[in-house]
Order: sequence, then C-alpha cells, then structure tokens
Amino acid sequence: MAEVSSEAALRDGVGPGQPGWRLETEAAFRRQGVLLESLLDATGLGFLQIDAAGKVAAASGRACEILGRSRDGLIGLRPADLAHPDEREETRKQLAGLRRGEAQLNVEKRYRRPDGSIVWTSTNATAAFSADGSFLGAVALLTEITDRKLLEEARREDEERYRSLIESIDVALYTTDAEGRLLLFNDAAVELWGRRPTVGVDYWCGSFRIFTPEGESIPLDQCPMAIALKENRPVRGVDIVVERPDGSRAHVLPHPTPLRSPDGRLVGAVNVLADVTELKRAEADAYRLSAIVESADDAIVSKDLNGTIQSWNAGAERLFGYGAEEAIGRSIRMIIPSDRQAEEDDILLRIRRGERLDHFETVRQRKDGSLVPISLTISPIKDRSGRVIGASKIARDISKWKEAERALEEALRLKDQFFGLVSHELRTPLSTIYGDSHLLRDRFDRIPDDDRRVLLDDLVSEAERLQRIIENLLLLTRLEVTPIELEPTLLPALVQRVVRSFQARHPRREITLEAEASAAPVLSNPVYIEMVLENLLSNAAKYSGQETPIAVIVRQAREGAEVLVRDAGMGLTPDDIERLFTPFYRSARARGFTTGVGVGLAVCKRVIEAQGGRIWARPNAGPGAEFGFSLKWAPHPGFAV
Repeated sequence: MAEVSSEAALRDGVGPGQPGWRLETEAAFRRQGVLLESLLDATGLGFLQIDAAGKVAAASGRACEILGRSRDGLIGLRPADLAHPDEREETRKQLAGLRRGEAQLNVEKRYRRPDGSIVWTSTNATAAFSADGSFLGAVALLTEITDRKLLEEARREDEERYRSLIESIDVALYTTDAEGRLLLFNDAAVELWGRRPTVGVDYWCGSFRIFTPEGESIPLDQCPMAIALKENRPVRGVDIVVERPDGSRAHVLPHPTPLRSPDGRLVGAVNVLADVTELKRAEADAYRLSAIVESADDAIVSKDLNGTIQSWNAGAERLFGYGAEEAIGRSIRMIIPSDRQAEEDDILLRIRRGERLDHFETVRQRKDGSLVPISLTISPIKDRSGRVIGASKIARDISKWKEAERALEEALRLKDQFFGLVSHELRTPLSTIYGDSHLLRDRFDRIPDDDRRVLLDDLVSEAERLQRIIENLLLLTRLEVTPIELEPTLLPALVQRVVRSFQARHPRREITLEAEASAAPVLSNPVYIEMVLENLLSNAAKYSGQETPIAVIVRQAREGAEVLVRDAGMGLTPDDIERLFTPFYRSARARGFTTGVGVGLAVCKRVIEAQGGRIWARPNAGPGAEFGFSLKWAPHPGFAV
C-alpha cells in the first residue's frame, strides 16, 4: 500500500480537509504514474495505472504490446475487461481486495487480446492511498510469461501423457529420482507388489520383501534398482522373487535403467518388472515333462501335420535305433514298413480331424531293418486357438506281449492236445486194469493158472505204463519251478551202468557201447542222466526191429562230453526233427508203431537244458536215427559215479 505525497497541494495552500485537496492528490498520483511509466518502458516491464474508479488511467507502451491494444484502446477499460473470461470474476475480487488495503497482489494471469490470442503475465499490483486513507488507484506491473507458461503447459501435457502411458501398460513400471525415492508407478506395479507405496517416501522399489530364486533374502537397498542408481548402469539378467504383504510371491525379471539429463547427469531411473511367475512355472512343468518323456521306457515322438518328426526321446532311440539328431527333421515314414505306408495317410487324416487313436497295434521298422510289433497311442497337438498343428505318438514295444500271446495260444493248444492224448492214453491202461481186475475178482477160481498169469502180467504192465505217464507229467511240472542239483560225474561209467541194466532187461537186443576213457567229470545230476539215457534206449528199441542193433557212443567234445544213441529203425523226417522235443508231439509213423503221450523227449530236453547241456536228433547216414546230448565239464575235481 502506497501513500501519495501532498507537498504539491501544500505549496498551493491547500491542505487536508480543504476544498480541492483530493483532486490535487489524485493529480499528483497521475503525475507520478507518468514518471514511473517512462522509467519502466526502459526495463521492458508493462505498466498500468488504475484510477480510483477502477479504470485504466495510463498504460506504458510495453503494456500495450503485451495486451495487444493501443493506449487509447486501454484507457477507460477495467482490468476485468482485459482478463481471460475464466478469470474476470477473480480479477474483480482481486481489485476489490486492493481497495480494502489487502496485501500486495502478485499473481500469474491470463489476458485475452482483441485478436483472440491469450497472453500470460506475471502481474504485480500495488494500491495507492491518500493521507486520509482514501483509495487513489493502483499500479500494476506486467511481465509477459507466455512462452514459459506454454512450455510449462507442454511439460504438463507431456507428463500427463507419460502418466497415462505408464498407467495403460500392463507390465509393472515405476520411476525414482536420483536418490532412489519413488516418483511414479502404475497399477500393474501395485498389483505386483501387493501394496501402494508412498511417493517421495519409499525408496528403491515398492516391494515388501525381495529374495533370490534360491530363497535368500535381499535387502531393499541392494535390489537391482538400487544397484542401477548407485553404479549408474542398467542391470540385466537378474531374477528376483518379490513377496507381498499377504505372503504370496511372484518371480520377477527387473530391467532398471538410469535416466540422465542432456549433460549426462543422473536424474533418476525407470524400472520395468516383468512378472515371469507363470513362465517359470511353465518352464518347471516343461522341464518335469521333458524329464518324464526322456526317462520313459516307451518311445514318445511328436510330428507336424506333414509327418515331419519334431521331437524324439531316448525311448524312441532305444526302440527304433535312430538317435534324435538322425530322426528330427525327417519323415516319420522312415520307420514305417513299405507295406504299411497307407497307415500313415489314414493316421494323418484322422489327426487333422482332431481324432485320437488308442492302442493301435501295428508293426514298425528299426534302423537295422528288423521289424518290431508296437502299440500306438496317437493324440492331436493343438495351439492356443485350438487348431491342430501336429500329433504326439507313444509307441510301446509289445514284442514280449506278442510272444506271451503266442505262448498262451500254444499252451492252450497243447492243453487241448494234452487232455485229448492223456484222456486216451490213461483210458487204455485204466480200461485194461479195470477189466482184468474185475475178471480176476469175479472168475479167479475158474481161470486157468496160465491165463491168470497173463492177466496179472497185463495188470503190472499197464500199471507201469500209467506210472510212467504220471511221473513224466509230474517231472515236466517240477522242472518248471525247481532247479536241478548238479555234481561232477564220470559220464563213461554212468553210461556203462545204464547200458548193462538195459541189456539185462532186453537180452535179445544187440547193444554196442563205445566209450572214450576220460578222467574228467561233467557237471550233471546222475539220476536224471540215467532217466534220459533209459528213455533214449527205450525209444531206440521201440521204433526199430528186434534184429536191428543199437549203438551207444560216449566221446569228448570241446567243452564237455557227448552221448549218442543210434538205431537202424524207421528214421526221422525234417518235420519230426523240428517238433520231436515239443510236448505231446507224436509223428504219424510213431503212432503206427506204438502208443504214447509224447512227453518223454520233451522231458529229456528240459532235463538236459536244466543241467546246462544240449540235446538233438538227426537222421543217420543210413537207416535209423541218432539221438544225442552233451554236458559241460565240471569245474571242480570231485566227482560221482
């Protein structure tokens, strides 16, 4: 508030309270304004003098330039007439405040020029009062700040766009100043942190707690953002785990980057936090799945819709013989036999339709050309939109299943054959025993002695036959579950003993024995070897004429000793040789010679193989056949005879 001097009025003999005092004082105020105007024009400041009526009484040339009006166009206008429409009411209030003697006015104001353009000024206004406190007017100094305000407005708009951009980003993002105080963050960051930090108060980041992927705690002032600011460098490739206040965690990949002024001075930093929790979980799931696939015994293969192999696990390498580097990129048809190529066309057609194939049994070809039976399960592979882009195949080697299947079929066939043969072979001796025993019981006293002896001989013979059948069947079963105990045995002595015993029971049969002397024992079970040799001698006698000789030979071989039984009987056909040692097999010619079940040679084969030996049959150079077996040398010097 200024007081105008009354010296001029006193010189004229006019004092306060006298007529003309006020007019003279106002005139003095105007004269001072004119003087001030001339001084301020030289400084570039605009000057407006407002009279007691609140109108422009004087204006400097610079004020005219700023407001875009002539001096005559300004004189007589009120300040509110010059102001921006949005600020006119405020301008009136400000002038009223000056009238009341309130504090000096210092504001930034907008004015509208006659051409419609807007100009900004820094306005400093001071009221003038007379000695008696009357309002004489006001002086306003105008400094144009339009360029600065436009720059500030542009900066505000840029900042608003920057904030809007940050808020629109789904990825967590925040900024700090050079000291690490948080300046700005988006909602995605708040969601990631699980809290809303305080701008200008919280440092480095908004996380509640931070850990390494291994679970080790990281102090906040050592987080990647703090390192980026302290060392003035970007930080990359560092994984962290952030913990929210509720205890939940997220795996994060931060990207803190320092911000520098044009002169290179550090002014802050920006950090983008990529939430890779789902990615890490997917990686872990993929790793587990890959480990499962690689460790699976089955072959697991994927291919595209053209049949090109995309993946190939270790199971596929074991099953088909191709390594992953050999298979990937090639057509799946390389493992499909030529006569089954049409299968792949049908498979691809069904896969394109989104169908799944379960347990499709087929045959595939290995790298070495061999064929392998497999069971295929094929499923379509779809992308995120549900479009079929390929197929996954799980192939299981069913060779053993097929072998077991064939073995089961053979066992069922043999079972049926066995029951048929056994029922027939058991019925015959049982019928004889039943008939002869009833005859002896009912007519014993009336049957002559010679006839009674014949009947009793028949009973004994059929009982022995029945016993042999049962013993052979029991032995076959026992050999399946019980190992044979072996011991060192001198084979020539054992064979000689069996031949002598057989010769004594068949005195009319010519039997020759040729045995190489050997002090080395074989590893065997003497009881079972005697049984085998008895069986071979019995067969030789059974299937050759009474007058034909039987030759028994014992000789040394590379890894043990061999026993050969040769006859001059009906001989063997190629089909006989192939099937002789199969349980229940009897050739058509053998069935014409004598009765039997067909288990004797099968028992011999099981017995010899259970002792580590080998048994065979082959035709002689002349008539008849040769049956032989071999046993390995015993590793220890002790032996039995």
